[in-house]
Amino acid sequence: MADQSTCRNCGTLTQGAYCHNCGQRSGIHKVSFTETFGDLASGLFTLEAPIWCTNRILLLTPNQLFAEYLNGQRKKYYKPVAYFILWSALFILVRSLLKFDPFKSVQADTTLNTDIQWLYDAGKFMSGNINNFMFIFVFTLGGFLKIFFYKKHSYAEFVAISFYLLCLYTLINTLFQIYLKLSDTQPNFIPALLFGLYLVFTIPSWLKDNRVLSIFKTVVVFFLAFLFYLALSFGLSILIVLFF
Repeated sequence: MADQSTCRNCGTLTQGAYCHNCGQRSGIHKVSFTETFGDLASGLFTLEAPIWCTNRILLLTPNQLFAEYLNGQRKKYYKPVAYFILWSALFILVRSLLKFDPFKSVQADTTLNTDIQWLYDAGKFMSGNINNFMFIFVFTLGGFLKIFFYKKHSYAEFVAISFYLLCLYTLINTLFQIYLKLSDTQPNFIPALLFGLYLVFTIPSWLKDNRVLSIFKTVVVFFLAFLFYLALSFGLSILIVLFF
């Protein structure tokens, strides 16, 4: 029988390179630079690391990612919520570095009546916290996917997939704000339209239903989810501006 050891993380008697109970490596000793930076390197720079695997498949064959994740291949991919938070953090970092403010031109060119100043303030608040309000989009998208494709998956499964989908939308917005900053162009709905096209390509391929009907449903889902997301986000921004 192979040598047994006690896992230092959970105390389980185990054998082999990893603990069968919690998954920690068996050969854990004092913390070293080799171990610390080795874990970082394997997590970020190995091509088969979950983050790179998730990035590649989400861009090239997202239907494969969704099907495999829901069928139990969870270790292979970056967890959806953590992945979404990672892309949101990148969006915030880029925005901070660029000092990007989509309301700057409105403030400079418009003399606002005090009666409607709160509308401008609500819009500015929404724009400044768009990464937080993106969580609303996750649930509206998951909700309308469930309504229109209710036989396919549970609401929780659609929400998990929506987290992955919104990572792509966050990436589009991140790249687009760089373009706006460099070109001095006014904000528009191009990122939303690109994301809508991505959904039309992705959802029917994943759900494998009648393609024409699935495309039509996906377009409807996108517009309803996006409108509800905007309405709820702006409504919350108004409440926060007026009462807090």
